[in-house]
Amino acid sequence: PSSPIRTIDNDIVIVTITDRLSPRILRKITQFLIHHATIEPMTPIEPPFPSEDIRDIVRPATWYADFITVDVDCDFLLEMVRAANFLCLQPLLQLAVLAISIHINGKSPEEIRPMFGIGNDLNDPEEKDRVRAENEWVFRARGGRMRNDGG
Repeated sequence: PSSPIRTIDNDIVIVTITDRLSPRILRKITQFLIHHATIEPMTPIEPPFPSEDIRDIVRPATWYADFITVDVDCDFLLEMVRAANFLCLQPLLQLAVLAISIHINGKSPEEIRPMFGIGNDLNDPEEKDRVRAENEWVFRARGGRMRNDGG
């Protein structure tokens, strides 16, 4: 996909994002960027994590934990991951991926599949490849392995 940022001459930068992102996501991204740039930057998120509580992982904890958990559901988190990835906002991408991983931790495959739009038949090689391609960030976070597939 083409970059959302284009430079014209050396002074003018055009960002074309409104056709790809919802107004709610744009508002949240704006809140994140303002807080991150002017109030307190978030410390990079690095495993291993001390616990499964986002407040123990994210520093500074209060604002960033509330930002990504209060009034936020899984669909919104997935949209936030896509938006942060599209805009190359690494701190926001890390935070959203962390929130999703905490959200799905401990859930069964049957509970997780609907969250990602995954069918039940991953024995079909084409379906397995499609799921891997669409959710590549999950596999990168796990070191390139799905559970029980050996790699």
